[in-house]
Amino acid sequence: MSAHFVPRESQLLVLDPGSRTTRAGLATYQTPPAVNVLSRVAIQDLNAAPATDPCAGTGPAGGPAGGPAGRPAGGLAAAAVSSADGRLSSESGEFVWPMQNGRVVDWLALEALWRTILVKHCGVLRETNQSPVLLTVPAGWSRSDQERATQILFEHINVPAMFLIDQPVAALYGAGVVAGLVVDIGHTTTDITPVFDNIAVHAASVSIPLGGADIDAYLVKLMAADPDFSSTYPDLIGLDFARALKESAAFAAPPIAAAAASLPPSTFSYQGREIHVGSWRGHGIDVLFNPELVGKDVMGLQAALSLVVDNASEPEKRLFLWENILLTGGCSLVRGIKDRIEKELAPLLAVSETSSEFQAKEVKWIKMPDYFIEFKERPSDVTFLGGSITAKVVFTNGGIYVSKGDYNEYGPAVTFVKPL
Repeated sequence: MSAHFVPRESQLLVLDPGSRTTRAGLATYQTPPAVNVLSRVAIQDLNAAPATDPCAGTGPAGGPAGGPAGRPAGGLAAAAVSSADGRLSSESGEFVWPMQNGRVVDWLALEALWRTILVKHCGVLRETNQSPVLLTVPAGWSRSDQERATQILFEHINVPAMFLIDQPVAALYGAGVVAGLVVDIGHTTTDITPVFDNIAVHAASVSIPLGGADIDAYLVKLMAADPDFSSTYPDLIGLDFARALKESAAFAAPPIAAAAASLPPSTFSYQGREIHVGSWRGHGIDVLFNPELVGKDVMGLQAALSLVVDNASEPEKRLFLWENILLTGGCSLVRGIKDRIEKELAPLLAVSETSSEFQAKEVKWIKMPDYFIEFKERPSDVTFLGGSITAKVVFTNGGIYVSKGDYNEYGPAVTFVKPL
């Protein structure tokens, strides 16, 4: 099939995985991703998954059809109920989160998640799959992770062709550039990656265990410490409400921590109730710059940014990075977060008497192009957009992608060993 397969633009799919959410859908820059779901799998779905994949057959060179370590007897169901890490349970309504902190912790569950997304939500027919998939690769994935993902897509989803692209590179493509500093503030991690000439400099990248989940946790502490809120809404003190507040218009990042005290009270609707929140909400963002607020002994966002830029390249290129920062991830939607980052960075960028022409005096942000109207206010979707743009190039310009025939010849490492 691969020798005669000609990708059609109307069938190209993009899969953009994350620890908290996964985006997927047809490769398009006209509309946001059609699928935006939590990256979790219900236990009952794992138990209902088939023990063997009718499309998998055998792996390269006659190897087993399962993962590199083989699939446990009984397939996904057996793997789900036999796990000893305490995350899995047979109780109804519980979930497995295949990715944590940007890394895959349960490949069988990830396979089930992708199968559900591509087959159920994107309409892929595994037996006669004609939809190539572009997979965006999270910054923390190793080569072996990418090989395992390649194996899942070819052997268990039966894709006719695929292409891998680093998420930071795809994000910059979505913004219409090929170089810059990508700051991805996700749910549990923040990945900071410099990119030059379409290549992510992984040796200089930094990942810190800070993200939206830490903002949620700190908001819980703040609301519990506020006597008015805790006495009026004792039933709301918890992560669910904190997350809803963070994602509402009532939440914003003041330019400096001290300015939070001057925020006027705000009201927003939550589960049919009008909730009044005080100025304490303005301190929620502080945790990204002072992780000790939630008991974490790690560097803050401003220190991590400075470290990456200093380690990324020679002095003349550091100025370029400071002036070309792309902010993405779920927390990029917080109002005022760019101004707050600038204020936190100001002491680190202070001009001294010995500063050179390459000394950055301020940071500048990469903006979304005006012609991507539907993505203009959705920086969290920029990686999916870049993946869509890339898919239309690599799958329609003759052979840049990896075909099923290539996979059969080279195996899961095909992306790294196939001659260009």
